[in-house]
Amino acid sequence: MTGYYGYELNWLGITLAALAPLLIGMIWYHPKAFGKPWMDSLGFTEDDLKKGNMAVTLAVAFLMSFTLAYYFAMRYHAHGDNGVMAHAAYHGFMTFGYLGMPVLVTNLLFERRSWQGILINVGYWFLAVMALVLVVHLIPGAEVPEAS
Repeated sequence: MTGYYGYELNWLGITLAALAPLLIGMIWYHPKAFGKPWMDSLGFTEDDLKKGNMAVTLAVAFLMSFTLAYYFAMRYHAHGDNGVMAHAAYHGFMTFGYLGMPVLVTNLLFERRSWQGILINVGYWFLAVMALVLVVHLIPGAEVPEAS
């Protein structure tokens, strides 16, 4: 399958990029990081979180991350060695800033979340999207083919 500009997609890169939000979430939402204030903002305890089906939660979270990684790999492409980090940061920041953050904040406000919880979630998603886009851009295989 090819991307938007006719280059081949790197499925390993997409899969690795999809793992980035999960790995960041394990650290970000750990009780010694932002997990305790996040749980407090929702009125949850650690026991409350153990009641859900974590396998289903992680599987769906991975599928959603894979969807994001696929989009970035399909739509945007690496530009060689020059400015890959800046290019990835640009795409991640613009997409999150103009699409992800407004949707996320609006949704959380209507759910009557506290500003503490909103900021914790927005911070996580900002880092997660930036990491995902960076992995997509750094894994080889997303270069535009040379014109013949």
